[in-house]
Amino acid sequence: MNRHEELLVNSFIENPRRPRYLLELGSRKRRARALDRLNHMKDLDERYVTWLPRSMDALSILRSEGAPRTCHVIGGDDSTDGREMDLAEALKRVQEIGWGTLVGCIPGKLAYYHDECGERQALLRREFH
Repeated sequence: MNRHEELLVNSFIENPRRPRYLLELGSRKRRARALDRLNHMKDLDERYVTWLPRSMDALSILRSEGAPRTCHVIGGDDSTDGREMDLAEALKRVQEIGWGTLVGCIPGKLAYYHDECGERQALLRREFH
């Protein structure tokens, strides 16, 4: 697990679940368990979630919020999980793959969640003062 993943978990996952995610994402053996939970995520901290209609263009929304050109991906498949990617390409792959995925844009401050098959998508935004 890298620093970006740690900040994603600590910023957007509910406090009681954080240690489990951190442990599992940091372990090669257990990472798959955490990734599987992303499919039907119930652990997002709702204080920082804005659920988006399926028809919304996530790329435009993220860019309007200040997302840089690259992002860090947790989930999807081996071609995306744990990788730094171009944001537009990552979002395209996330939709094609159809697995629950977290896309970190600004570490600990801005991210995107896409659930299995795209049933739900969310903007994750947190301000630190």
